[in-house]
Amino acid sequence: MTTNSNKMSFMDDKKTTINDIRHHLRTLMRELDVVKGIFLGTGFTYAQCHLMFELSQHSSINPLPLAKKLLLDKSNLSRMVKRLVELGMIRSKQSKIDQRQKELSLTAKGKSLIDRINKVSNSQVSDALEQLSAEQQETVVQGLSLYADALRKIRLKSEADFQAIEQKRNSK
Repeated sequence: MTTNSNKMSFMDDKKTTINDIRHHLRTLMRELDVVKGIFLGTGFTYAQCHLMFELSQHSSINPLPLAKKLLLDKSNLSRMVKRLVELGMIRSKQSKIDQRQKELSLTAKGKSLIDRINKVSNSQVSDALEQLSAEQQETVVQGLSLYADALRKIRLKSEADFQAIEQKRNSK
C-alpha cells in the first residue's frame, strides 16, 4: 500500500532528477558552445553542420528523407540547402531517376569542412573521455543512448497522438 508520504517522496525525487538533468543539459550546451549557435567556430550553425554530417553519410540523397532524418519541415530544409549551395558546401541537382526530384550531395569544399569538423569534434570527445575511467565512459555512452531513445519514443508517441486527433477531426 502506497502512503501519501511515499508519493510525496517519489514526486520530490522526480522533481530533483528533472532539475538535475536540465541543469546538466544547460551546462553541456554551454560547454559545447551551443548557446552561440555556431558549431565549433566554423561560422556554420549546428543545423547546417548536422545537415552536412548527414550528407557525408550518403553519396547523394533526396531532400524528403533528409528532412525526415533531421526532423525538419521542408521549408526550413529548403532554406538551409539554398544557403549551403550558395556557400559552395553542397550541390543540388536533378535526380537521374525522377526529373521532378532533387538529389543533394556535399561538394569537395563541404567534404573538406566535414573532415576538419570531425577531427576537432573527435579530439574534443577524446579529451573529455580521458578525464573518465573506462567504467565512467561506458556509463556516459549508455546514459546518452538511453536518454536519446526515451526522447525519440515520446516524440513518436506525440506524433502518433497528433495524427489520431487529425484523423478524428477529418472523419467528422
